[in-house]
Amino acid sequence: MLTRALKIPTHASRGSIRGVSLALPIALLTTACADVPLSPADGSDPGVGPPEAVPPPEEDPPIGTPLPPDQMPLSLTYLYYGCNDSGHWNICAIRADGTNPGTKITTRIGEDIWPSVSPDGRRIAFQCLQGVCLVDSNGMNLTTISDPLLGAPSWSPDGDRLVVRRLDGSIATMDTDGGRVRQVTSSGISPDWSPDGRRIAFITLRDSPKWDIHVINVDGSGETALTRGPAFDVSPEWSPDGSRIAFASDRGGGAINIWLMDADGSNMVNLTNSAYSEGYPTWSPDGSRIAFRRSGWGIMMMDPDGSNEVTLAGVFPNYGLTWTP
Repeated sequence: MLTRALKIPTHASRGSIRGVSLALPIALLTTACADVPLSPADGSDPGVGPPEAVPPPEEDPPIGTPLPPDQMPLSLTYLYYGCNDSGHWNICAIRADGTNPGTKITTRIGEDIWPSVSPDGRRIAFQCLQGVCLVDSNGMNLTTISDPLLGAPSWSPDGDRLVVRRLDGSIATMDTDGGRVRQVTSSGISPDWSPDGRRIAFITLRDSPKWDIHVINVDGSGETALTRGPAFDVSPEWSPDGSRIAFASDRGGGAINIWLMDADGSNMVNLTNSAYSEGYPTWSPDGSRIAFRRSGWGIMMMDPDGSNEVTLAGVFPNYGLTWTP
């Protein structure tokens, strides 16, 4: 059940940015390219369509058998995230009404992190020790599609390709079977594919000692900086209609909060104005809500103007948070 957020004092904690840690044991990545802190100071068959009329379900549809997005009640959609159990990272799920937290999608010894849900909601791409893995959203049919040099995947809107972060610090696209790997840019992490399929948002240190948000055409042309230092701007996530980008930033001068800007970088606004470190903003399928992680609180939810904030659950996602389409 959703509850109003109560301000409970807590110690600051550290977070990480999608794509920073790659297919290496997490403990090793603290000295390599992993776990960039949220605070710079501390821390389908095209010929088959959906049924013409499917009434809303009377009971919960099981994970892995989603309805078409326009027929799925928002409360029955799921958020997926990286969760730690007994020292091992797995992909977990929680329903968007706050029930069933910690439902495991992967249950193995390893490091399964940075989940991204396919546009039809039926598959999850994620970073694993072996590289990039795919699994049905019910946890079945797990396969590895890349070598360990690739990670932090994000789906193209047509579901045919993925954009990934490479261990050498570049960003590339590839088919969902691991074929046709093509470089997009030589410097960047945290890639997120735009809903129109034309652009990719990512973060880079190319022009600043702190992370900036850039966008680039899928063919590698037309790179544009949406933010420029001295702020620390990370975790860009396109709105479902492609008109806005949610991100995490300390540009307010305090803790890293959840911000929103137009897709051209204009009209930036701090949505949370919180004293707590925040990250991993992710949009609901209909664009009416934004979920995110708040240190010491758990998964939060709010309207895109920052109003109606509630605590979804006291679970603490790390290495990604994503909403089913």
